[in-house]
Amino acid sequence: MAMSQLIIFDAHVHFYPEYNAAVALDYAQRNLRTLAVGLTKKGSPVYALCLTERADCHFFKSLKESKRFPGIGTCDVADVNGALKLTLPEQEALFIIPGRQIISTEKLEILSFGADVEIPDRSFPVEIVFELIRKAGGIPVVNWAPGKWWFKRGKIVNQIILSASAGECLLCDTTLRPLGYCLPHLMKKAELKGIKILKGSDPLPLPGEEVMLGRYVTLAEAEFDSMDPIGSLKQILIDSEIRLGQGGSRSNLLEWGRRMLKFYSTK
Repeated sequence: MAMSQLIIFDAHVHFYPEYNAAVALDYAQRNLRTLAVGLTKKGSPVYALCLTERADCHFFKSLKESKRFPGIGTCDVADVNGALKLTLPEQEALFIIPGRQIISTEKLEILSFGADVEIPDRSFPVEIVFELIRKAGGIPVVNWAPGKWWFKRGKIVNQIILSASAGECLLCDTTLRPLGYCLPHLMKKAELKGIKILKGSDPLPLPGEEVMLGRYVTLAEAEFDSMDPIGSLKQILIDSEIRLGQGGSRSNLLEWGRRMLKFYSTK
């Protein structure tokens, strides 16, 4: 019988062109390892970063083709059934899961979990984006972002929650919901319906945001097939018997304010 393992994964990751990729990877690994301390006593945990790349970003494709991680001399990059497995000397393996961030015509952020499907931003309504993601083998995820779930868009998210069955779609919470900001009522409604909520860092496209990778993560105790990492994670997300936990922390108000000010001052 297969044994359950602790799986720690950041469900909203970017490697933006503004980043030093080697620094981003170093912080991701350090943050994930720090979170693992005290969480498991048997065996090594599984670590994963789930990409949510913008339309103009192709980090996963570049990494898959080059088999070399930018700025790191000794790093084995192996294709494992659609995911990438990074192995550095004297460190635990880290899985990189493909995925996309798509903006619907309603200006909602939709994530494609487990599928590197390229869908033009602001070209399709939510229901079509969901359909395209599912056809590509991914799971659609509605991402929370400041102000994005209010008014008309909030009504759309509410309808998604009301019409979806558990496992059909997911929601994602991130570090951009500052500490002290109560759990949105739509997330509470989703939880009551059995719709799972992922946790992810969602770093901003700014130099220095690399430190956020692995800062806020999703936890699961489940069987994991290292030869099919994408399939294993997808099964965890659609299996109603497997509960998700969280690790790490979101930004406090001061940090959040600094991040937002810096971000909007560059626009």
